[in-house]
Amino acid sequence: MLLHLLSGQTMEVAAACAACGLLGAAAASWRRQSGKRGQQDSAQLPEALFRDAFLSSGIASVLVDTDFRVQLVNRRMLDLLGYEEREVLGRQVYEFTYPPDYEHDLAQAKRLIAGEIASYTLEKRYLHKDGRIIRGLLTVSALRQDGALWGVVAQVHDITQSKQDEERLRTVEAQTQVLLDHVPGLIWSVDKDLRIQHLAGTLVRQLPAPDLAGRSIMELEFVRAETIELHQAALRGVSNTVERNRDGHIMQIHVAPLRDSGGAVSGVLGLALDVTEKRQAEATLHTEQERLKLLLEQLPLRVWTTDREFRFTSVSGTSYAGYSNEEFLRTNLQYYLDMGQEPKQEDYFKRALQGEQVSYEALWKGRLLWINLRPLRDANGEIEGTIGVSIDITTQKTTELALRDSEQRFRTLVERNLAGVYRVNLAGEVLDANPAILRMLGYEREDIAAGKSVLDVYYDPSQRTAILEELQRKGAVTDLEIRLKRKDGSPVWVLANVSLVQEGTGPVIEGTVVDITERKVLEDRLRESQKLEGIGRLAAGIAHDFNNLLTVVISHTQLVKQQLEAEDPLRKDIQEIESASERAAEVVKQLLAFGRQQLMRIEEVHLNRQVLQMERMLSHFMGEQIRVEVHLSKDLPVVKADPTQLDQVLLNLAVNARDAMPQGGVLSIATGVEHDANGKQWVSLDVSDTGTGIPEDVQKHLFEPFFTTKEVGKGTGLGLAMVYGIVRQSGGEIQVESEPGTGARFHILLPASAAETATAHATQRELPGMRPADSTHWQGRTPRVLLVEDNPTVANAMRRVLEEKGCRVSTARNGREALDIGGKRTREQPDGFDLLIADMIMPEMGGVELAARLLQASPGLKLVLMSGYSAEMEGERALELPHQFLAKPFTPQQLLEAVGAALQWSREAGAE
Repeated sequence: MLLHLLSGQTMEVAAACAACGLLGAAAASWRRQSGKRGQQDSAQLPEALFRDAFLSSGIASVLVDTDFRVQLVNRRMLDLLGYEEREVLGRQVYEFTYPPDYEHDLAQAKRLIAGEIASYTLEKRYLHKDGRIIRGLLTVSALRQDGALWGVVAQVHDITQSKQDEERLRTVEAQTQVLLDHVPGLIWSVDKDLRIQHLAGTLVRQLPAPDLAGRSIMELEFVRAETIELHQAALRGVSNTVERNRDGHIMQIHVAPLRDSGGAVSGVLGLALDVTEKRQAEATLHTEQERLKLLLEQLPLRVWTTDREFRFTSVSGTSYAGYSNEEFLRTNLQYYLDMGQEPKQEDYFKRALQGEQVSYEALWKGRLLWINLRPLRDANGEIEGTIGVSIDITTQKTTELALRDSEQRFRTLVERNLAGVYRVNLAGEVLDANPAILRMLGYEREDIAAGKSVLDVYYDPSQRTAILEELQRKGAVTDLEIRLKRKDGSPVWVLANVSLVQEGTGPVIEGTVVDITERKVLEDRLRESQKLEGIGRLAAGIAHDFNNLLTVVISHTQLVKQQLEAEDPLRKDIQEIESASERAAEVVKQLLAFGRQQLMRIEEVHLNRQVLQMERMLSHFMGEQIRVEVHLSKDLPVVKADPTQLDQVLLNLAVNARDAMPQGGVLSIATGVEHDANGKQWVSLDVSDTGTGIPEDVQKHLFEPFFTTKEVGKGTGLGLAMVYGIVRQSGGEIQVESEPGTGARFHILLPASAAETATAHATQRELPGMRPADSTHWQGRTPRVLLVEDNPTVANAMRRVLEEKGCRVSTARNGREALDIGGKRTREQPDGFDLLIADMIMPEMGGVELAARLLQASPGLKLVLMSGYSAEMEGERALELPHQFLAKPFTPQQLLEAVGAALQWSREAGAE
């Protein structure tokens, strides 16, 4: 209906709509269009244009007819009130008005209808659909056509939040003003020109002109030039507090900068308090306290008062227990009662509060106090607290306690001391002994009570006589190592310190002893180890020289043997020399093994074969009472290790098992294959016995060098340490599982070799593709050999063997001489040498370093390294080079085989 009326509205209607801010855009568009269409359509406003502008308005709007019924409402208004369009259309707008605001709004509406006003604006409350009250700023405009009213448009701005904020602000301001008005003094604020902005406080009523807003701060009576300086300093951001005496009144003035929201100083905030009475009271109280303090400090006591809640109100007198009077005043009585050792103190104080006078002694903080309590009464006789006096009587009462405590501490120290402590008289009777010495010697307390004589514990009783003589001369004997005797007769070494002291009953001998048996055993083992190491070095040196001699003997023996006919009677004598040389070579190997100077020969070893080779020997070695069982796993991978050292591992573990089965039992050896979490393959070797087992505390030290549970002289403690070292050197792991009485199991893991087809016969000497041939013919070729040997006898023997088999040999006495020869190109040897044969240990330069240098210049040079023994470092470096190894002593045949293997030339006929 309204839209139909609007189709014929005049410019007056459009202007009214535009004035209310609802149809401004529509009216402007209509005016532009009417200018184009001409005079005839100038009064037409498109209905669609009006409707779209109304509904899309960003202001909550509603269009009502002359009965105030809603004809059109936009989304903004619906959201504001919480209704849907169908719930609003046709209803009177006053149905959504908060009832108390209805009359005022209706009065304005009547004036609008009567034409007295064209529009009006007022604050009004609305009812939301959920019952909430919405505050709005309402603007209402009349819509007229040809001077006649046909409708009203209303706009509402939601001001609910802003009104709530205003109310809260007014409440806070009112509360703040009340607080400021009750401040016992004067509070003011001034701007940057020191003009008063605000005054508050109880002193405002005393000002001649309370309303001083906008006037200078100088008009305040107490403000003087120095106070103005404080205000000016505050404008620079500095706060200050001063006290001024004004006509007998002490004014305390606080001045601070006043800052705006951006942090800039916008003025000054001041506070003035009259503290005259407070200062006077403080001065009077201080004077009285000083007088009382001086009086009480002259007396050896402490006096205090408390209120009924046990809070200290005064403390004076002599301080004790490290607490000053001031510290007492900062606490309450309950704090000290909780710390005290007398639980009845609180009862005493309660009795004093009930009017009783009590006296008692109490131990507090290590001090013994005599305390007297009585009630403290006010002027009316009412009990308001307690008054107490305490006197420190510690000196008089605690001497005996201190002595008893000292004796107890000394006794505790002696009883808990790890060193043995004893007291004996000159006759040798034991007066006292602590638990440590009893444990050390294996005695019980009852043995001492029976009158034990100290003479019984000396391994050599004459030592006590010597100690007594020394005590008579010097009064003390220190750091004396003596051997005592346990109750079971076993010896124990101790470090003793003895003194002769005088007591009321006569002289007494006091002493301490520390068990050093283990240290003495270790010292003996160390000496034995050093002796063995020296002998080992000597043996290795002898073996090295002897190997050179044996090499010469064996070489020349075989050279002579080759020249003799089979029927020659001298051939038998030569064979005897050969046999003796071989036996001598075995002796040398034992010497090298004793000195641990043998070169580690890493080979691909089949562990089953090593066990089978050792089985028969171990069966004889273990004796008839011990049965040896072998359990071997099939398809066992090979391992890389030194076979001789693996035999040593088996032998040492067998010895350990045999000693653990003195009554007989079973020694079990088993092999197998295991895989770890990473998929790595290991070959296992288990050596188990049914013996006495190994205690847990012994297992922790089982692989330590020199550790042994055997009697002195029956074991070096090196066997299992050597087993551990060999296994670890081979890249393996070893574990032990045992309990007393259940035997022991040594579980060894060795890494499996990557070469699955390798056998126990593949060694360093046999390079891939080589076979030990017997021929010394070199297919018409002449090997060019550089022989480096510091022993000329050995060098001559080797040279003779090689030259007889067609080699061209050049010799050198050491590495440096060999470098000069090896670096030259002669007419006979334009391309250098085919083969280097060198001793690993020589003066100036060894064979390993020599080979490494020559290989840099001649990469194709083949190597044969030889040694009577080799230090560990040389052996490791040698393994890095492709070479054949010759262990001295060697035969001419072994020499030729090593040369052929190194050169990798096929041979046809064998050498004798």
